[in-house]
Amino acid sequence: MKNIFGFLLAILFMYGNSASVCAQWVQTGILGGGAPQVKSLAATGKYVFAGTDSGVFVSTNEGATWTQSNAGLTDTNVPSLAVYGSAVFAGTHDGVFRSIDYGTTWNAANSGPMQNTDVAALVFKGSDLFAATFGNGIFVSSDQGTSWSQTDSGITDSYFFCLAVSGSNIVAGGEAGAFLSTDNGASWNAVSNGPWGYNVRALAVSGGNLYAGVDGNYDTKCIYRSTDNGASWTALDGSSSGGTVYAFAVSGMSVFAGGNVSVVLSTDNGTSWTDAASWDNCTFANSIVSALAIGDTNLYAGTALIQPIGVFRRPLSQMVTAVRDEGTAPPHAFLLSQNYPNPFNPSTIIEYAVPNKLHVILIVYDVLGRTVETLVDEKEAPGTYKVLFDASCLPSGVYFYRIFAGHFVETKKCLVIK
Repeated sequence: MKNIFGFLLAILFMYGNSASVCAQWVQTGILGGGAPQVKSLAATGKYVFAGTDSGVFVSTNEGATWTQSNAGLTDTNVPSLAVYGSAVFAGTHDGVFRSIDYGTTWNAANSGPMQNTDVAALVFKGSDLFAATFGNGIFVSSDQGTSWSQTDSGITDSYFFCLAVSGSNIVAGGEAGAFLSTDNGASWNAVSNGPWGYNVRALAVSGGNLYAGVDGNYDTKCIYRSTDNGASWTALDGSSSGGTVYAFAVSGMSVFAGGNVSVVLSTDNGTSWTDAASWDNCTFANSIVSALAIGDTNLYAGTALIQPIGVFRRPLSQMVTAVRDEGTAPPHAFLLSQNYPNPFNPSTIIEYAVPNKLHVILIVYDVLGRTVETLVDEKEAPGTYKVLFDASCLPSGVYFYRIFAGHFVETKKCLVIK
């Protein structure tokens, strides 16, 4: 008994000194001295990047340890990050910087009109990189930041917070609401019938739905959904998240929203939302969730303003499930179907069937065998399932998806065309 008691004390001591645990969230390794405010997150494979008010921090092991990586940055306020292949882009208060060695060193990508700009958001549409600024409008680069052109035709305001790609369109959100471009940024139109009068702080796309997170009070809705690329909007019940929404993250058909003291999750196109944080009465209760990102198998949340400040991690398998077709009899055999549509842009449906209750893993790989996204990683009942694979942030090309279900392993090829 004495040995068991000592073992338990050792476990408690280990957790108290290496990771802060609250519900199923784990605080990752310390970013650095002074508790930097997390402003942006990006993840690819085991790499996680955190943009803070003290520069960029890089983890190569899912957040277990972090290295401050500011070599080449002329400004260390980093409100935006984007990953394209093996290149990482950081938006700072002094323009855009590019790293081709996973954040070890940075080089300015600020030619022409991008010099001395306050970059609030970065997003890739195909191979084109869009940058929304706070005070100077929107810019686009077709050569990964080597050259830039301003693209403000039709925009009536220059202060922006966020960008999102919706099918063949791009949407920008800011102080004057949202603007939509259907011609790759050549011209923009103000979105009508939205909840404007609020700042649009965050945007996300899942399937055919466009989500907008806005400033809000504790008694107001702060997430809106559009099914027609912003022509009309619907306020979503249960989406308060305790006030303003600052960040979204999308994994398949699951949408996460982060805001004041909470992360909320919808798996039914925004119809209902559940608390994915369970942070009440925990040390997170005073924090603001300022950034979200999806990694290999984890959701990462960055916090700011009030302690605790840092990056927290939770396995997607604890929160995300595939959608099972309840209207059919249990299948008699394993099956992995060809995705549809195929080719596709930006999303497709992958359907599979399992005849027994077992652990199912469904992973998408690139042509080099690197994990792009883990769509499913959990135990499932017998049934036929459909999972959405959203490739909005991926370049055109061939990808492979593979299922592992007991002894059953099968791989199929899909094609993204943008």
